[in-house]
Amino acid sequence: IYYQASDVKGASVLQTNDSGYIVSGFKQSYYSPYNYGFLIKLNKNGDTMWLKNYQNIYNIDKILATKIFDDGYFLIGRNSLWDGLSMIKTDNYGDTLWTKIYKFGNNPYPETATQSLDSGYIITGSDPSGVFLFKVNKNGDSLWYKSYSNSVGYIDGVDISLIKDSGYVIIGQTLALPHYYNAMIIIKTDASGDTLWTKTYGGSDISSDCIAWSIRQTKDNGYII
Repeated sequence: IYYQASDVKGASVLQTNDSGYIVSGFKQSYYSPYNYGFLIKLNKNGDTMWLKNYQNIYNIDKILATKIFDDGYFLIGRNSLWDGLSMIKTDNYGDTLWTKIYKFGNNPYPETATQSLDSGYIITGSDPSGVFLFKVNKNGDSLWYKSYSNSVGYIDGVDISLIKDSGYVIIGQTLALPHYYNAMIIIKTDASGDTLWTKTYGGSDISSDCIAWSIRQTKDNGYII
């Protein structure tokens, strides 16, 4: 049992370079206007090595952690107080290096974050327009925010993968007309987030109703979903 407190919710778990694990989540507070993010570092046997709380990122109600190249961690959370996002970069011990708040006003919901080839960060998820991509540099400064929609008016982005030509490929789910069955959608972009192509699969009838969760590029430059 970890973090014995009320209203604690785990959000993500990743294996670390030392064969241990890093767990992210948030603690809801009913006595202040804020929720608090946290990281828990476990060794390979599941023993707690350290626990860090992050109380300066406002009303977080979802938080994801990803491992980064320089042995630290990058956290992204939905900030419902500002209808935007909060980000935290930490060192390898969970100590905060910087915190950023992005006040978009469109209530984006992050699903996946990863480090880009230029040591910045790329985040995907959903907003009222559809799928979004948000790119920041290594210091957390905003570079661009792109939204992608389709004729159905609904896309939910769930995963992103870097690709060999320095662009991105996003996997998400949408609704297929005319019956509105679930279909999976793939969006390939260049390094600036501009769309190169979009493909939709499944959703023509109940037997092809499908939801995808992850995508990766294969050695032959194709994709596995």
